[in-house]
Amino acid sequence: MGDSEDRIKSLYGSRVKVSPHKYTDGHYLKVRPQSSADTLHLIVFETNNGLVTSYQAGRRPQVEYVEGCS
Repeated sequence: MGDSEDRIKSLYGSRVKVSPHKYTDGHYLKVRPQSSADTLHLIVFETNNGLVTSYQAGRRPQVEYVEGCS
């Protein structure tokens, strides 16, 4: 929490995919696992004003749900 987008990109490198946030001017930074064989898991960082505001980790597709999985 509070890290910059650049910090996340420097930690995870090419494993990070950036997409626009649905509700703010921020982004989703989706981090793939190190093993290319693992296609079921992600870490998703949410940012606003260039800083991480929240994150979740888990299985796809649930971890990518914007409104959560209640």
